[in-house]
Amino acid sequence: PIRVSDLKRVDPFKSCDYFNKCFKDPSTFTVVIVGNIDPLVARPLILQYL
Repeated sequence: PIRVSDLKRVDPFKSCDYFNKCFKDPSTFTVVIVGNIDPLVARPLILQYL
């Protein structure tokens, strides 16, 4: 678990930099969809939202 003492050691600027490097460009993401889905229903939604 994260403790308050752990959070006090976090550099907010480094944290923001890390976040922006890792999550700013979703074109590099890999999305895996599992479950009982109808591809004909799911495909338009995937194309719209991803």
